[in-house]
Amino acid sequence: MEWPWLFLYLSLHITGCQKTPPIFQTPPRIIALNNSTMELVCALKSEQFTQSGIYWYRWSKEIQDFQYVLFSNVFQKHTITNNIDKDRFNVSKGSSRHAYTLKIRKLQPLDAGTYYCAVSHSSELLFGNGTELSVGSSCSAFILAPLVACAVILLLSLVAAIRRFQHLRRRLRLHFNKQVPK
Repeated sequence: MEWPWLFLYLSLHITGCQKTPPIFQTPPRIIALNNSTMELVCALKSEQFTQSGIYWYRWSKEIQDFQYVLFSNVFQKHTITNNIDKDRFNVSKGSSRHAYTLKIRKLQPLDAGTYYCAVSHSSELLFGNGTELSVGSSCSAFILAPLVACAVILLLSLVAAIRRFQHLRRRLRLHFNKQVPK
């Protein structure tokens, strides 16, 4: 009974019906600070995908929708949507012939979301696996409060260890003074 499934798998695999994704994005997740710079790479597995150019989209959790960010063609010409700051977003061809890098400067919290690169192929858009971008302030209360608490605990532990050491030193001095004949 297992042979029909094996036959189906092999026939799909041999005929090419089981495709590997043509686009791969790295890194999968970025945590960045306000006003910093972020880069993500979209690698295309074939030269045929690079001829038409590359699209970038952002999935926004806040509005639960895809937002068109920009399009870049082989001539490095960019078409950016109106609600995107043209001075902060840039796409460049990577060191590989099949790689494009999206660079966002002066990150803001509104830049957060999952970024997808896409190419048009045979009248359909093929999407990458996505890169989740989180943008936070340099030191939020969620980070600062535990750090301050740890610093206070360490300081109190240090004070207690110093007092304990001084007490032990005093006791040893008294003990040795009794032992040494005068």
